[in-house]
Amino acid sequence: GGFFQLPGRAEMAFAVQREALPIHGFEGSRRGIHELLTRSAQLASVPHVAAMLDAINAKLGMESDARQRFKSRMNTMAGTGQVAVAAAGA
Repeated sequence: GGFFQLPGRAEMAFAVQREALPIHGFEGSRRGIHELLTRSAQLASVPHVAAMLDAINAKLGMESDARQRFKSRMNTMAGTGQVAVAAAGA
């Protein structure tokens, strides 16, 4: 359960991401989400990027424990170079 499995969350996020991703140089597709998450994971250890990601997730309604799990996932993704798009809610 938890934040990542909220009913309708992935669909709602994708509707917005499909429009926003091309503005920032990514495909407006699941592939674009994957690329964005991969790049974000590579930068997640940079303090100001980590703070920004945490602030975004807080604004999205993630509680502290969910934000900690997200940080752990990002660190894992950065280490393996792999991103599970569905697990990221995209």
